[in-house]
Amino acid sequence: MNINLDRRSKVSIADQIELAIRREIFNHYLSFNESLPAISDLASELSVAENDVRVAYKKLKDDRLVSL
Repeated sequence: MNINLDRRSKVSIADQIELAIRREIFNHYLSFNESLPAISDLASELSVAENDVRVAYKKLKDDRLVSL
């Protein structure tokens, strides 16, 4: 998964993660049935707090783009 974060952006880290994953889904780089990385794994990979990933995943789940 290709997620680039701009830590100086006014857009929150959680929103940036959500938007990046949403782009991956809509551009068919991430299939509907494909598993997302574990929250702790993605947080570690991106050097962000687990809560940022958790919030992003929840937004995607609420929009029915992923199932957790």
